[in-house]
Parts: sequence; structure tokens; C-alpha cells
Amino acid sequence: MAEKVYLLFKSPNPAIGKEYFVRLTETSSGNRDAVPTVVPLVSPNVQDATATTVDDAIRARDRYRERGFDVWIETREGQRVFDVNEAPPPVEPPPQPLHHTCFVPVMQGGVMKGNGYVVKHHPTDGWYIRSEDVPSLVESRRHEVMETLWGSSPEDVVRQLLQVWTAQVAVPFANPLNVVRNAFRNETLNRQASSSNTNSSARLRPGCRR
Repeated sequence: MAEKVYLLFKSPNPAIGKEYFVRLTETSSGNRDAVPTVVPLVSPNVQDATATTVDDAIRARDRYRERGFDVWIETREGQRVFDVNEAPPPVEPPPQPLHHTCFVPVMQGGVMKGNGYVVKHHPTDGWYIRSEDVPSLVESRRHEVMETLWGSSPEDVVRQLLQVWTAQVAVPFANPLNVVRNAFRNETLNRQASSSNTNSSARLRPGCRR
């Protein structure tokens, strides 16, 4: 059985507060040529109220609000419901799937130099690599026309990469997930750059400008 609710109107009498919808009635201005106006007949007594379905109550409430009435919906227990003025409960975004990441090193010239590719895992679709995750493809702008490669394992993805993209085009790179190694490499490069700048300055004769 469908839930039944009441349609209520704010009473012009502050002592009453609210009045229940009973039925529609016609009123006349006294002019015989005037078309009678249909208005809601209300009562302060819940015993006189007419219960209606939720859908009908919402449609009637919206129509009366457009006509300037202060009207709302209540349950049989007197709880105000389905009010458009009430903020809807916040909708929490669905949790984003975790994309696990691993680094797969490859042989270069028959030697394992520590370079390779970053492969990611989607919880439902499996392992994959995107062309935009390979620096050499981004630098050459080839990544714009290359599709994502998928596989059953990280090694399977890399095998497909070497067959489809080749290591000459998709050049293997250092492991970006190795924080310690990358920090040491950056420190070494900074020292080399600093030493190069110092030596260049030392070679300048007085009065020289770079």
C-alpha cells in the first residue's frame, strides 16, 4: 500500500499555525460574470484532513507554491518531508579504484642496465601501460597516436610494448619509483653542473663577460 501524507498550509492565525488540506472549493467575487476561483479548503483539525499519495502531494505543493501559498507536506506522524528548501543529504563520490604500479626492467644490448618501464594495474581491467607514461614517446609526440597496451601481467605488457612500440621508439628509462636512487642521481647531476659552472668561470680572463 502506498504511503499516505498530508498537505499543509500556513494559517493566517498565528495561534493555529498550520491547517490541513481537506478538498478543493470554489469561491466567487460576487460578480455574476466572473469565473469562480478554485481554492483549497483547509481545516486546523487533522481529523478533517485528506491523506494523499506522495506524488500527488508533491505536485499539489509545487502548484500552490507557484501561486504564493506557504505549503508543505507532513507524514501522519507530523514530520515535515520532501521539502525542496531542505538541503539534500551530501552524496559521497564512489571510491576511486587503486592503480598499483610496478617497474619492469628490460635487457639493453644483452645487459641489464636497470632501465625499463612503469606498468600499472587496474582492479578490474588488469595490467596496462600508457604511451604518455614513456618519456621518449612524449618528447617525440608519438604518444598522441598510440593506444594503451593491456596484458595479463606486467611482463606480458612489456613484451607487447617491445613488439608493438619497440625499444628504439619507446626508449627504456630509469626507475622513477626508486626514490633513493633518483635522489642520488639528482645530487650527482647538481654537483656536476656546479663544478662545470665553476670551471667555466675560472677559465674567463678578467674583463671577460659571458
